[in-house]
Amino acid sequence: MTDSGGQATDWQRWLRVVARALYAIAIPLLIISTAVRVLFSTQAVYTYAIDHYHAAEVTGISRDDLIAATEDIRAYFTDNQDYLRTLVHDQNGDVVPLFNTREVLHMHDVKQVVRFFYGLQTWSLLVVATYSVAIVLWAGEESLADLARRTLRAVLATIVLLVLFGVVAAAGGFDAAFVTFHQIVFHNDYWRLDPTRDHLVQMFPEGFWLDATVLLCLLIALEALTLGGVAWLYLRRHPARAGTPPETPRPSPVDDERQPLRSR
Repeated sequence: MTDSGGQATDWQRWLRVVARALYAIAIPLLIISTAVRVLFSTQAVYTYAIDHYHAAEVTGISRDDLIAATEDIRAYFTDNQDYLRTLVHDQNGDVVPLFNTREVLHMHDVKQVVRFFYGLQTWSLLVVATYSVAIVLWAGEESLADLARRTLRAVLATIVLLVLFGVVAAAGGFDAAFVTFHQIVFHNDYWRLDPTRDHLVQMFPEGFWLDATVLLCLLIALEALTLGGVAWLYLRRHPARAGTPPETPRPSPVDDERQPLRSR
């Protein structure tokens, strides 16, 4: 049997394996969830949907009311409301709810998905920070060069996943991928909205979601390349730490001649 010291060593080895695996998983998740958060919290994205797809003309609701509604949606993803309540003026000037019951229920489901990614960002950032501080800076079990190499591998995995996603989406068509995504993520059919009368899909039609998906992929690629670039530059500027240690310089023949003769 292994003594207590051996058990402690095995336990520590197991913890290292788990910590490294969590770090490798956390980097792609951090990149993806951060891109999702940027997409859903940037007002310019919502304004683009309203203006580019002529939502005011399609819905018959003023642009100002629609922009105010998108601000309500952005706030809804981070507040404590269970259901989205936003009011607009209809064509008669009366104040009415913008979304019907089906749309409100779908937005409730969307909020759960968005909040999941927000929580995923927090978790992955905590894992990356804890590993960097505890394992590298505090315990010194890995060098910064080791961390940079580990980060590069995780970034490469992220890029591979992004490419695979692009290939699958292109092969099956965005329409099919869009429907499949909703069928997997949502366990009801509230997402099946009527573009002739439901304001939510009139404000954010499928064409917008194609644009948003492209933007999301670009954000992920930009984050991955930035993080990978920082790690690569560190390895380039610290070759002694990144690769094999430098060889100890051998004394020149002149230095050998200057050494005093040793007594035999």
